[in-house]
Amino acid sequence: MSMNMQQIRSPNFSFREGYKPEICVIHITEGNRKSVISEFSSFSTQKSSHYLVCKDGEIIQFVPELLSAWTQGIVNNPTNEIVIQHTKSRININNISISIEHEGYANQPLTPVQYETSAKLILDICQRNNIPLDCGHIVKHNEINNWKTCPGIINMDYLILRAKELQNPPISLIPPENAFQISLLKRILELYQKLLALLQQEKTLGAARNWRWPKVRREHLNNFPMCAVCGGIDKIEVHHIKPFYSNPELELLESNLLTLCESGKNGIVCHRAIGHLGSYQSINKDVIVDAGWWKEKIVNRP
Repeated sequence: MSMNMQQIRSPNFSFREGYKPEICVIHITEGNRKSVISEFSSFSTQKSSHYLVCKDGEIIQFVPELLSAWTQGIVNNPTNEIVIQHTKSRININNISISIEHEGYANQPLTPVQYETSAKLILDICQRNNIPLDCGHIVKHNEINNWKTCPGIINMDYLILRAKELQNPPISLIPPENAFQISLLKRILELYQKLLALLQQEKTLGAARNWRWPKVRREHLNNFPMCAVCGGIDKIEVHHIKPFYSNPELELLESNLLTLCESGKNGIVCHRAIGHLGSYQSINKDVIVDAGWWKEKIVNRP
């Protein structure tokens, strides 16, 4: 798994005293790359981390994993079970952890390349140190010290999910070389946007139960492209369009999804023609139109 990494040795480290890494702790820097390098390179700060994931995807290693980085600081009302148990035993949490800092600020999302790079790094660390890929072992800093805002709004669920996907890549029904062309994708998104906008005009979203629904089907669904997987399916049928590896910080906007596709960050695959409008998902919102009742609901995730 190729990663762009450089090494800048920090003087701030200690030996693990016989302990092995059990958790991977996620941090946010509250500063830029230059300020972090300066801070971790100075002995007077008494601070360091094993890794820094920069906004452009570069990784900087400050402390080898065989050593403890001076990262976690004070333990205060921890919520992670591993941290709780080791704290009761008076074990320094730095001795059982590997730390990953992310360039940025607590109130700002990571860049898409940061998410991807961090997921690769987490997977690599966990595989080499036999650390399970789950929320009990991939830990936020504020699970160690609960008055910290670190790591801010980093989407931990997505990070862990993406690391697992990299470990066991999902099987796509369309080989990459036969994936949808951008021109077809644009048409799908255009039609979907028109259809959704029309449905949203109905306050009760009961379009299928009155005279307007047949008009919707005639004007929009008849022009919907056939599925590249199923083939030969009636064009009136609406397919399930699912974004893979979406940027979790983007809202459910067709333009955003299209940008991801054009930049190669995302892949679109139509799983199968299912005869109704399926779910079109992002991390922040789900838009679901149920074919049986023709109701639409928007679910805002926490």
